Amino acid sequence: DGTAKLWNAATGECTCTFSGHNDAVNSAVWSADGTSVLTASDDGTAKLWNAATGECTCTFSGHDHEV
Repeated sequence: DGTAKLWNAATGECTCTFSGHNDAVNSAVWSADGTSVLTASDDGTAKLWNAATGECTCTFSGHDHEV
């Protein structure tokens, strides 16, 4: 559905939904300091998210195929 979700492992609660990709999200990785999440999608973009707010802070585009 073009989203990635952050889950609380202890409670099973979804604490944040990263919305903005136009196709399936293939992967996600945390920044070393734990403040950001980078997602990669079939829509040919990667997006950098603020992990606390869920706000997209940067979109990396230009790929011809999925990332």
